[in-house]
Amino acid sequence: MSQALVTGRDALVEKLRSRDCQHCSNGTLVEGTYKDNDAVLCDECETPALQLW
Repeated sequence: MSQALVTGRDALVEKLRSRDCQHCSNGTLVEGTYKDNDAVLCDECETPALQLW
């Protein structure tokens, strides 16, 4: 995997992390796993904002 691709993935995660969830009123986006993929998802409703394969 190229270094540019890893950097791009990290930048996406960093950009979304700690933002308010758009699907519920109490959640914050955190790094985690969704359906066995790395993801950024809501800590309250668990809705993914980003999945990485």
